[in-house]
Amino acid sequence: MWLPMLLICGSLEASSCTVIARNYDLVDSEKECVKVVMAKLKEANEIEKIVYKRPMCQQIMIGKGI
Repeated sequence: MWLPMLLICGSLEASSCTVIARNYDLVDSEKECVKVVMAKLKEANEIEKIVYKRPMCQQIMIGKGI
């Protein structure tokens, strides 16, 4: 399973950054994750107050030992 995430920052200071992820947005493949997170990035691009955006995908191992 893959979790789409978006790092957004209101300024160039790290303290202004937030990672946005929803645990119910898990998808089955990395390719699908990239598609979802790029759609979210497109939405974030419309918000002028966001000065830095970075899409990310994190693989989540469900039911497996680390």
